[in-house]
Amino acid sequence: MKRSVAGLVFAVAFLFAPTALQLHAQTPTPTPAPGTTTAPDSGRSESTSPAPTVTPSSLSPARNAVLNSALDGDSFTLTFTDNGQAATVHLANVDAPESVTRLECFGREAAAYAARLVRKMPHVSVYTLGEVKEGEVSGYLATPGGFLLNELIVMFGYGRFRGDVRTLFTQGVQASQRKAELGKAGLWGACGETEEPKPCFVFAAGKMDGASRRTLDERHPELSGLQVNLLNVSYDPVRHELIALWHIWADRASRGLRMRERYSLTDCRRSGTEIFEYGRAEGER
Repeated sequence: MKRSVAGLVFAVAFLFAPTALQLHAQTPTPTPAPGTTTAPDSGRSESTSPAPTVTPSSLSPARNAVLNSALDGDSFTLTFTDNGQAATVHLANVDAPESVTRLECFGREAAAYAARLVRKMPHVSVYTLGEVKEGEVSGYLATPGGFLLNELIVMFGYGRFRGDVRTLFTQGVQASQRKAELGKAGLWGACGETEEPKPCFVFAAGKMDGASRRTLDERHPELSGLQVNLLNVSYDPVRHELIALWHIWADRASRGLRMRERYSLTDCRRSGTEIFEYGRAEGER
């Protein structure tokens, strides 16, 4: 409850103070002089990598594009509208938890948030660091309202600040991490001081994660106001999997459903889902 209240206060403050994320102009202003970007006074490293030696980097003029998909928490595929060129943009100054090659704490949440950004804000302006090479480039994505996705992801705790380059946008991303840490937003509240991955941590609070909830909604779109309760978690030694059993109901009058999910203990990925009503299975996977 404390985390939910803090998150609500944080979101309200963000909505009433948009200038913290808005671009000052559509055209980039001169790059900050060397030495103007300093590390936050947080007592923690701001990047998962050793601090690199950085020099101010120039950005390309803004190009309009349409987001196609989120590959993970800090990489997007898009198509430039001026020439139809497809590219993968890796967000500069952002390091999101891994969710593809391995699963890190809050990695699935970061990937899901990036996917929501694609659905809600598909049209962006792109500021790249250099030219697109072999279909990939590093850069910043801005919404028509002037908000940087780089800052949003870090501000809400779906990624950490990464000091690999310094541009006129770097200080904004860096300041967003200070706010996220102070408010224990996202990974700063969920992953602890060590920032170590927590295997199958989705069961720790007895709450169903977003991916599981979407599966339930897709299977039963006719139900609304769903409530879930984690009945138990068991271990399958043969398949080396955890099995989570959920009780689901839409209202007091409806018949209860059961949802059984299997998670591999190797990488905590979901390997199968089964929904049934008093023993009548709907199918698996």
